[in-house]
Amino acid sequence: MILKALGLSVGEIHVTLERTEYARGDRIKGELRLSLTEEVEAKRLVVGVRARQRAIGISPSASSGMSVSYSNDKAFEFFKELSGKRTYLDGETAKFELLMPTDGTRPTIKMPEGVLGDITSVVAALASVHRYPLEWRVFAFLDRPWAINPRGEAQFQLVESRSEAPPAPASQEPAKKKRAAPKKRVEKTIGPKPRKKKAQRTAK
Repeated sequence: MILKALGLSVGEIHVTLERTEYARGDRIKGELRLSLTEEVEAKRLVVGVRARQRAIGISPSASSGMSVSYSNDKAFEFFKELSGKRTYLDGETAKFELLMPTDGTRPTIKMPEGVLGDITSVVAALASVHRYPLEWRVFAFLDRPWAINPRGEAQFQLVESRSEAPPAPASQEPAKKKRAAPKKRVEKTIGPKPRKKKAQRTAK
């Protein structure tokens, strides 16, 4: 906003994603739309995925007793080129597809070896560090050497596994018993049973 007010920005990039949740191995699909105030000569159009992690640490300090530190480190990043060197115009759109890797998307903190590692371990034990969950974003920018790059981003969540559609809720009503088929009535005749006619013998 400040760059735009000072007239130093030539626009921005709007990033639209198909979903807001993705798992490792998923394909992130979306679209970029350039919103430029003028024609822009750029080296390339880039889109990628980045994860950052915020952390707040509290550690002992000789001067003030306690020292508070804040960090926002880049934990993961990869990108690719969508288009090369040319003139980019306002309103242009570009679809993209990024494959999330199955490995390497978890931050790792490796302690140094030797004496430096021992000192680091002691400091880490004395300090209290709160690390926030990774913040994932799809980012895009026009690469303009020696100039301010138009850029944009969209946030998404990385889940362990993409859940399938939830099953339909069970009915609260008790299951109805099937009615048995009605028995056929057998009509009984009142009175003496009819006598069977004897077969008449034919005289030889």
